Amino acid sequence: MLPQYSIFISYRRSDSSDIVGRIYDKLISHYGQDSVFKDIDSIPYGVDYREHIRHWVNRCQVMLVIIGLDWLETTTVEGQRRLDNPKDWVRLEIEMALERGIPIIPLLVNNARLPASSALPQSLQKLSYYNNAKARNDPDFHRDLEKLIQDLDIKLSFDVQQTINIKPKLEKIRINQKGREVSRFSIIKIDELKKRRSALFEDYKALSEQLSYTNNSVEKSKLDRQKNSLEQEIEEIEDELNALQE
Repeated sequence: MLPQYSIFISYRRSDSSDIVGRIYDKLISHYGQDSVFKDIDSIPYGVDYREHIRHWVNRCQVMLVIIGLDWLETTTVEGQRRLDNPKDWVRLEIEMALERGIPIIPLLVNNARLPASSALPQSLQKLSYYNNAKARNDPDFHRDLEKLIQDLDIKLSFDVQQTINIKPKLEKIRINQKGREVSRFSIIKIDELKKRRSALFEDYKALSEQLSYTNNSVEKSKLDRQKNSLEQEIEEIEDELNALQE
């Protein structure tokens, strides 16, 4: 299990709240709810908001900066671009991560593009040189998130592997029903795959319900493609689980 809030999601609600919920659900199904920090809903009165944000950012090992179509140009009611305000929460989150050297993954959603450095405040310009990931809409969403999770696994698995190496006596444990020994890494991987499979089944069930009351032929064709994509992902996970459990 990862330490609490190992993954910090930085996003602007007005820009990407429609897809951030799906991303969050996908991540917590893989890493657990306590491992992903999604929101600063409010800052208590009398608290230095910089220290409040720093407290949460300092917990993370990776920051996902979710960038949608309006992320760069979102303005205040006065018409000022939010990112140009040194007190803007999103700006502060990214500045603190850059200052601390926390790995940052810009995650582009809704066909957004990574902003050019010249379009960013000077303190954030380094962000434009970070290799980005994508979370496109269906039918690509699940494939994009699986690819992101694979990358996050690499970034976050160091402590797990280090623990196994430091404690070789714990490297193997017995599976009673099979009467055989498998690596601790395999046990962790099996658990992760089962969680991913469960999340995919929920998505599949929701799509099936949509299909049952959709009469539009174009929409039905789209939903069918999404179901086929999910079926393929579930089959791949089943194959991987069978290989690990044999």
